[in-house]
Order: sequence, then structure tokens, then C-alpha cells
Amino acid sequence: MADQDRSQKATPKRRQDARKRGQVARSRDLTGALGLLAVVLFLGWQAKLGVDTWQRLLAQVLDRGNSWDLRTVNGMVSMTGSALLRCLAAPFALVWTISLVSSVAQGGFVFSVDPLLPKLSRLSPVTNVKNMFSIAGLSRTLKSLVPVGAILFVAFVIARRDWTAIMASSRADMRPLLGWISGRLFELGWKCGLILLAWSAIDYFLQYRQLESSLRMTRQEATQEAKDAEANPQTRNAIRRRRREIRKRWSMKDVERATAVVTNPQHFAVALEYRPPQMPAPVVVAKGMDDVALQIKETARWHSVPIVENPPLAQALYRATEVGEAIPAKLYAAVAEILAFVFRMQATLRSREAARAAAAAPPGGAK
Repeated sequence: MADQDRSQKATPKRRQDARKRGQVARSRDLTGALGLLAVVLFLGWQAKLGVDTWQRLLAQVLDRGNSWDLRTVNGMVSMTGSALLRCLAAPFALVWTISLVSSVAQGGFVFSVDPLLPKLSRLSPVTNVKNMFSIAGLSRTLKSLVPVGAILFVAFVIARRDWTAIMASSRADMRPLLGWISGRLFELGWKCGLILLAWSAIDYFLQYRQLESSLRMTRQEATQEAKDAEANPQTRNAIRRRRREIRKRWSMKDVERATAVVTNPQHFAVALEYRPPQMPAPVVVAKGMDDVALQIKETARWHSVPIVENPPLAQALYRATEVGEAIPAKLYAAVAEILAFVFRMQATLRSREAARAAAAAPPGGAK
């Protein structure tokens, strides 16, 4: 069926609901790869500092080796612990910082209790065995073998390149040999880190595509969600509050161009504008109740806008229209009578003013 075709993109509400359930695009491999690469580079940068620390510790231990005093033993334990703390504190802090920044960059701060809720399906041996031998489980296994194969290949290339040096290492001095081994381990570490980083970036892209695919909606779901949003009391209240703010901000200024103001006479006031033939129907330019209605009437009097008292029509216009909308067709006849009365009154006033001006003019047009 056409409605079952998930061709619609996820709405913001659907994404927000998925985020509340903890569904975000996030790759654990990316966090691990960044942490590994950062630690390898840090150890390569601070290798000499670690060697110096352990050399000093070994010298202190040998100096106190002949003493079997309990205080000396306790001092050796504290020195060893201090050396371990100095060597491991910085890498652990770096890994923790990289992991936190990577997780936040991928999906932000997400707190959800849904993944923590107990599910019997997770404890079922039958379900776990099925997942292990399913197509999805097989694909995950094959996916994990790809970076392992790449790492083994890099290790093989390095070993093949340095095979002569490896065979001659048994006859080398200890200090140059340790330096050479450290260099090869550092090379293997950062190359493996780059491989895992590239693979984890691909994994994150696949996770993002999978999440986007799972969040796509059918047209029926999108339509139903829009209806639910309109029916939400909070949404309706927000819309009403926004409309009230717009009315209070613009109605007083727009009353100046109104053709007539229809009042209750005290509780309701609706300002109408009609400029034929440019406007096919009268438009509500301002409306209000109580204090706002009083302000509309005062503004209308100040700018000589006609005010007509018609309580039923004022209430009907207030409830049936919004500011900026044309009046409904069912109110055309009642509004037409009001506007016709206003136009006749304005024409009468103009003719009186013209007659008064003609009577005041000097005879013969003398100046």
C-alpha cells in the first residue's frame, strides 16, 4: 500500500521522542578508536618522562634493598604507588576526556531509563542463540573481522620489513634493543589507531543511516502526528498566546486605516477595513475585548473612524475571524449594511462640507 511506504522524513517530535528513548546515532568504536590513538600519541610524546620515572624508582629501590626496616618497606610501596600514579594519571584523564567529548559530539547529553529497564527477552537463552546465529549477528561478526584483518596485515608488513633486524636482535645491546622495540610498537600502535578510526567513522555513518531509516514515517503517521499536535492543549494555548501578543502589538496602529469599528458597545470592538475594488471582502484589522476594545474605540475617535454599535455582529465577528483575515461569507449581508450606512453617512458629510464651503465662498469668485 502507498501509506506503508515510509517516504516521509522524521518530524522534530518523532526525533525528540526517539531521543528520549535513547535512540541516537552513536558509535562505540569511534570513542574507543579516538581514545586508543590519543593514548598512543601521548605515550610516544612522553615516553622519556616515563622511562626517567621508572629509572629513579629502580635506583631508590636498590639503594634501600639492604634494609629490612618496616618503614623502608612502606616507603618503597608508597614510592611505587606514586610512580604508577604519575605515569597512569595523564593517560587515564586523556582517555576519559576524549571519550566524553566524542560521546557528546555524536549524540549530545542523553539520559534515558528505557535501556535500563529489565527485559525478559535479554535473559532468554533461546533468543540469545537465535541472535548469535542470525543474519544480523553474522553481519556484526563479519564487520568486526574487517578491522582485525587490516591490523594483522599492517603487523605482517612491519614484521616483513624489519625481519632482518628482528633476527639480529638477540645479539644487540639491551638499551638500543629496547629503544628499537619501543619505536616499532609505537608505529604499530598509531597505524592501528588510524585503521580503527577510519573504520569507526564508517560505522558511525552506517549507524546514522540506520537510525534515519528507522525514524522515517508513512504519510498516514505524519498526518496523524500533525493532528495530534493541533489537538495538544499546550500547542493550542501557545498559538492563542502568540495571537494575543500579535493583536496587542499591531491592532492599535492598524485601527487608523480602518473603514469602520463595530462595537458591543462596551465589551467587544472589531475594526474593519474595506477598500473596493482592491479588496474583495472586508478584512479584520483589529479586535479586542474589554480594555483592548476601549483602546480601539479611543483610537478610532482620535482618527475620525466611524463607530457603529451592533452587539450581535460585533460578537460574531470577534469569534469567527482573526486579525488579518477576511470576514466569513455568512456575515457578508450584515457587514454590508454597516458599511453602506457608513458610506452614506460619509457622503452626506462630504456634501454638507462642500455646500458649506460654497456658501462661504465670496460671490463671483473674487479673492
